[in-house]
Parts: sequence; structure tokens; C-alpha cells
Amino acid sequence: MWIKRLAELYDRLVAALAFVGALLMGGMALWVTYEVLMRYFLERPTFWAVDLSEYAMLWAAFLAAPWVLRRGRHVSIELVVIRLGFKAQHTLGVATSLVGAAICAVMAWQGAFTVWDFYLRGVNFAREWQIPQHTVYLAIPLGSALLVVEFLLGAVRSLRAARREATFLERAAEERTI
Repeated sequence: MWIKRLAELYDRLVAALAFVGALLMGGMALWVTYEVLMRYFLERPTFWAVDLSEYAMLWAAFLAAPWVLRRGRHVSIELVVIRLGFKAQHTLGVATSLVGAAICAVMAWQGAFTVWDFYLRGVNFAREWQIPQHTVYLAIPLGSALLVVEFLLGAVRSLRAARREATFLERAAEERTI
């Protein structure tokens, strides 16, 4: 019972973070447009729009990535995969999910280490707008940790799908012998 509740909360978290990522992308469109208008038409560029766009892009990407991965909307090369059989496709899905989880785990661990180091040293970006680097780079370990979860869930889904197909094929073979 508590696992189902935890899964529901996690699903809501992933959806909410994707929504925040989408809002950041929309915000970027607005303040970049504002910057262009101010710079080229009024000759009064802002000091914050480009920096804020860079920071927002990092956060938007890492907040939305788990949602994108869950729905299979990420970039993929299917040229080889579509030529494989059902079971081989799911076996490859498990393998690539486990590799993705491992890579994202390293990114989460290294990102957390870097964020903690920046926090302890009080490192700011060397720009007019003084932003602590740990607040910007915190998106990397958070998003990467959620990607680990999504990749592992993807591996489980691929395993279950491969087993269901095997069971279906076994039943079909049994029916043909009867």
C-alpha cells in the first residue's frame, strides 16, 4: 500500500518538475525577446537576461529529463532496434537502461560532490550578477538522481514486457501442440 502511494507521489513530482521546466523555457523565450528589444531597438541591453537564460536552460533540461525519458521522447536511434526480434529489443532495452542508470549515477555523485564543494567554498559566478554556483549546478545531481530512478524503472518495464511476451509465446506453442 505504501509503495503505491510512494509511486504516486514520485509520478506527481516528475510531472511537476517537467511543468517547472516548461515554465522556465517559456520564461526564457520572454526575457530573451525582451533582451533583443532592449539591445537592438532601445540600445539599453540588460545585464541579466543572457545569464538567466543560461541558468534556466540547465535547470529546465535536468528538471524535464526524467519526464521525457519516461515517455520515450528522448533522442534515440532505432535503425538497428526495429530490425531485432521482440525479446532482443527488450533485452537491449534492459541493457541500455542499466548503462544509462550507471552513467546518471556517476553524474549525480560527481555533481553532488561539485555542488557541495562550491557551497563550502562560497564560489560565485564571475559576472555582474553574483549568483552562487552551487545553486545553479544543483540541477545536475537532482536531475541525474531522478534519471537513475527512471532508467531503473525502464529496465524493469523492459524485463516485464519480455517476460509477458515469452509467456504469451509459450502459451501459443502449447496451444498449437494440443
